[in-house]
Amino acid sequence: MNKRMGQLVVALVLFAFAVILSYFSIEVTEGEPADVILVLDVSSSMGDPGTSGKTKLEEAKTAAREFLDTINPSIRIGLVVFADNAQVLLPLTADKSATRREIGRLSCGGWTAMGDGIALATGELPESSNAARYIVLMSDGESNRGKPPEEARDLAVTSKIIIHSVAFGNDADRALLRNIAEQTKGEYFFAATGQELVEAFAEIADAINRNPVYYYGARGLLFISVILIIFLPEIVERARTTLFRQMDRRQETKSYGGEDR
Repeated sequence: MNKRMGQLVVALVLFAFAVILSYFSIEVTEGEPADVILVLDVSSSMGDPGTSGKTKLEEAKTAAREFLDTINPSIRIGLVVFADNAQVLLPLTADKSATRREIGRLSCGGWTAMGDGIALATGELPESSNAARYIVLMSDGESNRGKPPEEARDLAVTSKIIIHSVAFGNDADRALLRNIAEQTKGEYFFAATGQELVEAFAEIADAINRNPVYYYGARGLLFISVILIIFLPEIVERARTTLFRQMDRRQETKSYGGEDR
């Protein structure tokens, strides 16, 4: 009878624990904290006609807007462009309206200083931040000015910055852009058309949005703390008793061994 009563009590305790745990459930954020710098090629070749009839620059603007529509609203975005040199058009900000305005004002002309763009963006992503740091790099040609892209890539690797790269059009340096993504643990995309560029930017935004953070809410942490406070003395006492028993057994074994000799 006592055994059955004990089993019933244990079952009731486990049921109550399951109900309480469902109330103090784990909470999930929308995505990990992240900072992202868009690094866009605005060299003269971006003024060439794209597959949609618009210029490649206009197609890139559409893709960048799609990125803003898809990315988690809490993620900060910055904007760097490169042609003859690299420029920070917008430091990291959560203000997507400001980012849209800067994207709308983009114009093109000049050479392709891709390495300068990567290096400048790396400097805009503070190491002191606890957020994941990303560069989204898009280019339609080969680097022909400024810092070697490989050197800038290595700087990003050292800084633990992930670079997602997009080769836009057949004249893009696909091998280099793929290598940059692979070496920094990012994803590489080839976009032959403006529509494919839009899709690539949307996929990158989705990739950044993933990796949710799981954590216990305040109530859950309080509940766990109370449980630990209640049961910790019992756990310590049981561990102490078990340890002493083992020591006594070893002592008895030694004593028996001495008598045999």
